[in-house]
Amino acid sequence: MERQAHGALLLDVREPYEFLSGHAPGALNIPLGELAARHDALDPDRELLVVCASGGRPALALQLLRRDGYASAWSVADGVRI
Repeated sequence: MERQAHGALLLDVREPYEFLSGHAPGALNIPLGELAARHDALDPDRELLVVCASGGRPALALQLLRRDGYASAWSVADGVRI
């Protein structure tokens, strides 16, 4: 992914068992249910590319992240196909 090469972080919000079954290189796994408690581990100035299996969970993750000051967070269309 070109944006990752330029510093963006791929944030995978799937459950650990989903992540372990296959994920994009360089992705960080923080399940959606844990994001509110763990998002402080993320750099608010770094671009975040949020992904899941189908594309549904990133919308909720983006709401939480943007509410908490992560302005440069985006959903990856169509999710992960591994």
